[in-house]
Amino acid sequence: LVTYRQWAEQLGCGLELHTFVDPTVLAGDVSGMIAAHRRLLDSFEGPIGFHGAFYDMMSGSMDPEIVALTRKRYRQNIRIAEALEGKYIVFHANYMGSFKLQNYRQSWHARQVEFWKSFAVEAEDSGLCILLENMWADDPTIVSEILEEIDRPNLRACLDFSHVILYSSHAISHWIETLRPWLFCCHLNNTNGEHDLH
Repeated sequence: LVTYRQWAEQLGCGLELHTFVDPTVLAGDVSGMIAAHRRLLDSFEGPIGFHGAFYDMMSGSMDPEIVALTRKRYRQNIRIAEALEGKYIVFHANYMGSFKLQNYRQSWHARQVEFWKSFAVEAEDSGLCILLENMWADDPTIVSEILEEIDRPNLRACLDFSHVILYSSHAISHWIETLRPWLFCCHLNNTNGEHDLH
């Protein structure tokens, strides 16, 4: 983190922290990790964002116990971001585009709306902006239709360019235009066209 902080200060930009995506971190001594980060970020002036948990997280799952675990981890992410004075948290929408089931998108959309509508309300008091990031989605409307239906000011989009290149047949320009009303930030990361190289 020290090196990234130095780069951010040289460039005059913020930091997006990925430490708290790791399940072993979230299941361990989170308070100690928060204290260590607080020391490392002392007097840092740029905006601080977070990437939320994503390993095996499924907010659109049909299994209520998986949704409950996802909500638990996401709530942890909110408390951590609050403690470190974060501005936003990025969560994957995790649309399983490889499912070729007739009603999958419709039912997945309904479950996502239910999840994110209540979660955005929960996060409102924290002052954090919750961002949905495209992961395996082929079509930007998979994300935009959720945001449009929920219509809350603290629920926005994070557009990951590498994920578009790897998983979508649509042009980046189409994604930008579709998500424009909700677009909060972008992930500009490396890809060789076959792998996500962050």
